[in-house]
Amino acid sequence: MTKPIFKIKKSNNKAGILLSVSGDLSVQHALEMKAHFLKIHEEQGDVHVSLDDVTGFDITAFQLTYLLKKEIEQDGRKITIALPVNSKLRTLLEKTGVTKLL
Repeated sequence: MTKPIFKIKKSNNKAGILLSVSGDLSVQHALEMKAHFLKIHEEQGDVHVSLDDVTGFDITAFQLTYLLKKEIEQDGRKITIALPVNSKLRTLLEKTGVTKLL
């Protein structure tokens, strides 16, 4: 399992925040994932989460990502989530209904 890498970029005009994630998002990395998601929640502006380069995504990753989405929306901000480009992982997320919730 590849340790996840989190990169946060803020736009200069406070229009939004980009969180790019790569690697394995699983229960083993839940504390790290939660810490980065909390940083995003504390910032101002809309949020785009790019999961393009994620190679693993378990129920813990789903729960934390879903919570981030709901918290951002409750703040009146917009959030978009780009799903993994890995075709097998993307198909699995689509078949299980995860994509409809994110």
